[in-house]
Amino acid sequence: MPGNFVHVASAPNFIRNSELGFKGLIAPDLWKKSIPTRKECLEFFQDDPGAPTYEQVQFLASETHGGTHFGSMASDTNHADFNFIRTLFECKILDKNNPFFIGYVHHLRVDRDFYADSKICNMLAFSKDAESNKKNAMQSLHADWDKTNRVLGEWYPEVLEMIDRFPEEARKVIKFIDGTPMYIELERMREFIERMRQLRTIDEILT
Repeated sequence: MPGNFVHVASAPNFIRNSELGFKGLIAPDLWKKSIPTRKECLEFFQDDPGAPTYEQVQFLASETHGGTHFGSMASDTNHADFNFIRTLFECKILDKNNPFFIGYVHHLRVDRDFYADSKICNMLAFSKDAESNKKNAMQSLHADWDKTNRVLGEWYPEVLEMIDRFPEEARKVIKFIDGTPMYIELERMREFIERMRQLRTIDEILT
């Protein structure tokens, strides 16, 4: 999945500048390994008005629909079931006007579309490399995210200014490496980010 900097850079201003919206952008990856406890949830939201209930957080992270990314399985983070998610908003199980949920679903859309475009991320090359040495291929892909962090900081300085807003668990894995990414085409990524910044409502994100 794309790194946190890609998710923040790809979001429209109103999501990034909203505390709840920003947390929505981070939550899918932050909670994918374990559902937060009620105490951790309270600490994460810090009594933000409009924060989801703990029951909603448990639902978002439930394995019954593939975990935080609504995939076909817990490990699937790039194929969210947007038809199912649309139903959740239509039935008002989730609030389509809440910045947290808008940011959350925006994260899922970025994950899906980023890897779906081979001109942005060459997954064929990655898969071929992984067949011969999966560990090295994964290390190269993770290094690519650190390289894109460096570039994104130059393209979008406002994203760098948001590092302190990341939860510690997310902040401690943010790294910056110079160099050209192996699997990611930078200019295509920039075009993608600018395009994703135009998606402002749940309906636009889900379409």
